[in-house]
Amino acid sequence: MLNRILKYKKINYLLIVLILVFGVAGLFFKQDKQQRQLNNNVSNKVYDSYGDFEGDGVGAVVLCYHRILEPSKVLSIGQELSENSQLHSFNVSSTEFEKQMEYLVKNKIKVITMDELASRLKKKQIDEKYVVITFDDIDVSMLNNAVPILEKFKLPYTSFIISNTTGDYNSGSQMATWEEIKNIKNKDLLTIGMHTDDMHYQENNIPMLMQKNNMSDFKKDYKRNKLKLKDKLEANAVYYAPPYGAIPKDKAAYLIDQGVKGIYTLENGLVTNKSSKDKVPRVVVTEKSWKNLEKYWESGDVLDEDEKE
Repeated sequence: MLNRILKYKKINYLLIVLILVFGVAGLFFKQDKQQRQLNNNVSNKVYDSYGDFEGDGVGAVVLCYHRILEPSKVLSIGQELSENSQLHSFNVSSTEFEKQMEYLVKNKIKVITMDELASRLKKKQIDEKYVVITFDDIDVSMLNNAVPILEKFKLPYTSFIISNTTGDYNSGSQMATWEEIKNIKNKDLLTIGMHTDDMHYQENNIPMLMQKNNMSDFKKDYKRNKLKLKDKLEANAVYYAPPYGAIPKDKAAYLIDQGVKGIYTLENGLVTNKSSKDKVPRVVVTEKSWKNLEKYWESGDVLDEDEKE
């Protein structure tokens, strides 16, 4: 009788594991389909292009993170089953994230606020190797797994918020609530940025911001995004990250005209004195891109004469 019970328990355990594995795999295969759709998007080309920054001189690296996940066997299996590059580009384990933050601190790499970067860019005073830490979407994995590490090392960071999806379950991620965001904002390390109100999606495989003939809708969305962040968080947001990493020139010009101090894309590169605030590059953090960045930070480059101008 006892052996029969133990046998049933073992079978039930195996069934639960299989359900979890196939459930995660199903989610990842769904994201695979989304990734294939994104392949037609011009901005998607930057996701898997990791520049070798070694020898590029001084500049600010704006790191871009999305989800910071606790490592697990189920997650590992799902990633192995899927060829979706976003699962590797947009997911960083909390273990790796802590190692990365510890690396910055131990190597005395200056992590600065978004405001300081904007000021240095305006004055053309990017004269060292700086780092700015950013997150897109602000899902709960960032709050639960990244924020405690950032607070431990006292590192400032910026989060770009989709104001219409707070508290929702969106594209496989649980978004943080306004109250949760407010709690971390009160600790003074967080800068609030805009990530649209309700234009973080695509039509016919083209991101809404890249669509033509929707400038009026875009302007209304921007105003709602900014107003909600002011109303819910008492934040005067002046930094903007377009969904999918790209924005046309006319919409970028509108944002700058409205007082936006920096538009942060997903085009790889360093922010230098030659960079423009309407197209600030960022680096999506992956295992590969981080290794390239370590080479860059550990190189002995000095400010080029052209960069001093």
